[in-house]
Formats: sequence, C-alpha cells, structure tokens
Amino acid sequence: MASPHRPITKKLINSPASCVDDSLRGVAALLPRLRLHPRHRVVTVKQKKKLINSPASCVDDTLRGVAALLPRLRLHPRHRVITVKQKVGDKAMN
Repeated sequence: MASPHRPITKKLINSPASCVDDSLRGVAALLPRLRLHPRHRVVTVKQKKKLINSPASCVDDTLRGVAALLPRLRLHPRHRVITVKQKVGDKAMN
C-alpha cells in the first residue's frame, strides 16, 4: 500500500555554492538570539546591552566577565585583580 504522503526529497546540501549561506540562515532561524548579517557571512548575537555601557565600569565589567567564563579564576573586585584558584594538592609556586 502506497503512503499518502510524499517523501521529502531535499538533500542536506543542494548546492555546494550555497551550502554555507544555507547553513548560516538555518542556524540564525533556529536560535532567535542570533542575527545573520545581510551582506556578509557573519552571525552575531543580539544584545540588549552595549559592549561598553560606561567608561567608568568598563574594567570592572570586563574582569567580572573573564572570571565568570573561566571557573579557575577568582576575582578580587576591590583590588581589580584576578588570581588562579589553587586545586587541593597543587604546590604553591615559588
């Protein structure tokens, strides 16, 4: 018995010339925080916040961001210093 639905015949790559553009459009369509640049093959993240909101807090914001991304780092905000957390058993460096 034949199926009443037609099979999907679209290939993963329809054209080698457009496969990068097709992939970028697909990724940007799936993730609403991403934006595809209209003239370049670039996908960016939509942000409500500017990269530098105020020059006075630029250094503090950057240090907080770096420490948040790398769990082995520890921020000392009063002194604007980042140190590496020692694991138990690590020898102190002389």
